[in-house]
Amino acid sequence: MKSLMENWDKATYTTLANSIIDHADRHDFTDNYLKYLRKANNFNKKGARKKILPDGALRWNKGNEFLIERNV
Repeated sequence: MKSLMENWDKATYTTLANSIIDHADRHDFTDNYLKYLRKANNFNKKGARKKILPDGALRWNKGNEFLIERNV
């Protein structure tokens, strides 16, 4: 789990844990944070639309799922 958390950014949250818990809970992964981190880590960017956000981060959209990469 620690290695998966290293790929995560806390963004506007006070802690990294708060960010992971909030995102996982909003996507129906309550109490299964490891599964959520694995799903995010395995996001397949092939065929996804890429958008550069104002802060320089990349947002990848594919269907109703998305991934934001910061500090790339």
